[in-house]
Amino acid sequence: MDVSCFSTRAAWLAAIGLAVALPMFAARGAADPEAAGLVPESRVLPNKLLLLGSARAGKRLVAVGERGRILYTDDDGKAWKVADSPVLRTLTAVAFSDAENGIAVGHRGTLLVTRDGGSTWQEIKLDTKDQNALLSVWVHGKDAVAIGAYGTYLESHDTGHTWTQRQILGAEFDRHLNAVVSGKDGALLIAGESGTLAVSSDGGANWKALKSPYEGTFFGALGLADGTVLVFGMRGTVLRTTDNGTHWSKVDLEHYTDGVQNGIVLPDGRLVLVGASGLVATSRDQGTSFTVQQTSDRRHIDSVNYGANTQILITGEGGASWTNLPLPD
Repeated sequence: MDVSCFSTRAAWLAAIGLAVALPMFAARGAADPEAAGLVPESRVLPNKLLLLGSARAGKRLVAVGERGRILYTDDDGKAWKVADSPVLRTLTAVAFSDAENGIAVGHRGTLLVTRDGGSTWQEIKLDTKDQNALLSVWVHGKDAVAIGAYGTYLESHDTGHTWTQRQILGAEFDRHLNAVVSGKDGALLIAGESGTLAVSSDGGANWKALKSPYEGTFFGALGLADGTVLVFGMRGTVLRTTDNGTHWSKVDLEHYTDGVQNGIVLPDGRLVLVGASGLVATSRDQGTSFTVQQTSDRRHIDSVNYGANTQILITGEGGASWTNLPLPD
């Protein structure tokens, strides 16, 4: 196995709780960190935490990560506050349907909901024996989908208060599902391990597996306003579809061959993809092509969001930090 493949794989395993760096947070069957007596600090340093996901709640930014940490800022990162979190399990992703209502997901099947923009959170207990890691969450109005390890798929139609678990790709399917996004004409697309791609044209009621042009793992996906979807993952792989996965085209990331983890659409329409080795790739043409840059410290970046002017918020190994890397004009 070459070095780039190893670093990408290690980063992915860390994100789902299987790496040595987070041994107690396994995707299935690990000890609960709450039983280890860990006590959440009332004050933490944003640049000292492993933060895996971020989302906007109106003008507020919310970031989630290790030990159930949830941070938020109302002034684009000048000051961060620690939210009231009911768990100490690693949180992997967060999403908001509006400025008040949001859902965070994490290890051991963790589901949290907020009704005040992320200041306080309530844990939703599932009536299931499965405690697989949840790795991505999508929300739209009152509808929500949470997916994760070993094919875990959960859906809610009341903004996360109650959930139903289903097998969407067959009883024997056990690959990790890593990202769920909106596609064209209201469709939903899922991307995951071993080239897994799936589409639903009816809001998640029915799912169909797609033929994938890539057999490696997809770590994330990004849905654009015009229905274009990008999926991305190992070895600098980025694929683009404008027809909900019927056809895919490969997007070139120049020399970059590490993992692509996450992405966002900036308010001005530009796209930003981030990943291992400090990747920050930007596009002005709906993801057809990218300008590739890397941060000077080459640290692993797990998620990206936007702030004032041209600043972007990157979160990952080094916590939350702002960068003024030049973006394309």
